[in-house]
Amino acid sequence: MKSISIGDSTLHFQMLPKGYLTYEIDWSKKPHRNQFVKKGKSLVEIDIRKDIWLGETLVTQRVWTEIMAANPSKFRGDNKPVESVSYNEIEVFMDKLNTATGQQFRLPTESEFLYVCVLNYDDAFFDTIEDFVWFEKNSNKQTQPVKTKNVGNLHFSDVLGNLYHILAADMTTVRADTCVYRGACWATHKLWVDKDYAMTMSKERKDNTIGFRLVLASE
Repeated sequence: MKSISIGDSTLHFQMLPKGYLTYEIDWSKKPHRNQFVKKGKSLVEIDIRKDIWLGETLVTQRVWTEIMAANPSKFRGDNKPVESVSYNEIEVFMDKLNTATGQQFRLPTESEFLYVCVLNYDDAFFDTIEDFVWFEKNSNKQTQPVKTKNVGNLHFSDVLGNLYHILAADMTTVRADTCVYRGACWATHKLWVDKDYAMTMSKERKDNTIGFRLVLASE
């Protein structure tokens, strides 16, 4: 683990080891809705060529407020993940965080997100999903503090569930004024807790179902 102090707060990072994986998606066996709809089968190939220090949790309201001096979140709580922030605001946050710490931070890529999902959760994950994920059935219709569910094989919390993840697009084609997000959130139906769906939105959009985590890029 690596830890970075942010005033009275701390960011913790766990190692995501380099590696290669490939898997096939049969879209006919997945529940489809809205922009999720796809047909046929897809082969996913991911090559992570160096070890990555990935945030252990989604960025919390405590850390966001330490840097931005304001908390935009609907569901308040220092240890709850920050939400209702746009991609553009996250860029400002990261610039200020870089200056405050002398480090370099970035958003995870889609490839890194899919890779950590596969490594963090084993094949029986869906059978014990309530032990790992905050979703529609158990969330009480709101976010929950980070690290209050089992963290998974690599000790990452809420990779799926609690909030969707805003990511750097490297697999999905997006316009310059849009960004991509994946995963699941406190309002997600169990059938849609799925790493493979990619959704897009305006870089100015704010939503209480969407948050983010960081990569420590200066290491």
